[in-house]
Amino acid sequence: MAPYAGLLGSVISAGVFCMKRRMLRTFSIELQGDRLEIRGPLSEEKQALIDKWIEAHSVETDEGEEGS
Repeated sequence: MAPYAGLLGSVISAGVFCMKRRMLRTFSIELQGDRLEIRGPLSEEKQALIDKWIEAHSVETDEGEEGS
């Protein structure tokens, strides 16, 4: 797992938690022009898309740091 994958997962989990508590209706995060937006209840399909988005933004470079 890339160095910041856990951090991205934590940020997204916090947004999903707020949605479940009805503190938010929509949660979005954008990195490098790629936007992830979550609306409504979390389904298995949405979780798979979230995991794919995190993986895409957690690629390690040769130096062992997150890619840009």
